[in-house]
Amino acid sequence: MVDTSLPMPKYILKLPTIPKLSGDSSGGPAKAMLFGFTVGGGATACSAGCNPVLPVVLGVVTLQGNTWWGVVLLVAFAIGWSLPLSTGLLGLGMGINLIVTRLAKFVSVIRIVGGVVLLISGFYLLYTS
Repeated sequence: MVDTSLPMPKYILKLPTIPKLSGDSSGGPAKAMLFGFTVGGGATACSAGCNPVLPVVLGVVTLQGNTWWGVVLLVAFAIGWSLPLSTGLLGLGMGINLIVTRLAKFVSVIRIVGGVVLLISGFYLLYTS
């Protein structure tokens, strides 16, 4: 049996850093903006079907015809949507090393359990089809 798994990376997600005052810039604003667009696009695509709040807010604003009320509602929606997302990403970035080191002991167990669950799911789908 050949093990084709990749070694567990030290950091799965490397966040862009703020350049130091000495002129050393490892990421730069362009990489940070690209990362922001990627996360924002992914969050928008994943929540479009599950979170109908934004289309409802836009519909209410359109029916009322009050532009400033629309601005207030959209700013409140943006703040309410971005705070949990940014908090989660910050926590993920800070805690990923701790999680990886603690789970490194259980990689073989996780791999076996995942394989068994996958096989059971496959046989169940074959049986019920």
